[in-house]
Amino acid sequence: MRSSAWWCCTSAEAPRDAVLAAASPECCKKHGLASQAGFALLSVLWFTFAVAGYRAVRQGRHDDRREWMVRVFALTLAGVTLRILIPLLTVLLLPLLEPVYGGDEDRYFLEIYQAIAWLCWVPNLIAAEWFLRRYRTTRSSRWTSSRS
Repeated sequence: MRSSAWWCCTSAEAPRDAVLAAASPECCKKHGLASQAGFALLSVLWFTFAVAGYRAVRQGRHDDRREWMVRVFALTLAGVTLRILIPLLTVLLLPLLEPVYGGDEDRYFLEIYQAIAWLCWVPNLIAAEWFLRRYRTTRSSRWTSSRS
C-alpha cells in the first residue's frame, strides 16, 4: 500500500499549484475572478476530500473512505466535463454572439468560461452526493431487512 500513499503525497502538489495560479493577478485579468474562484475552490475541495479519504483508510474506516473517494472521483471528472461543456456551450450559445455581445468573441467566450468554471464540477459533486445518499439508503435497508 505504499504506492497509494506515495500517489496521495505527490498529487497534493497539483491542487496547491492550481490555487497559487488562481490567486495570481494576471490570471484574474485574463479569465475573470469568477472562474478563478471556481477553479480554486475545486482544487481546495479535491485536496480536502483526498486527505479525508486517506485518513479514513488509515484509521480503518473503509466505508467512509469509499464515500470520500467517490467525491474525489466526481471532482476529478471536472476536467472531462470542462472539455465537453466548452464546445457544447460555445455552439449552443452562438446565436447570442451578435445580439447580446455585439460580435465581441472575447467577451462571449469569457462569460462562457466563467460559467463553465463552476458547471464543470458542481453538478458532478451534486450527482456524487445523490449517489451516496441513494447508496446509503439502499445499503441500510438491505441491512435491516436481512436482520428481520
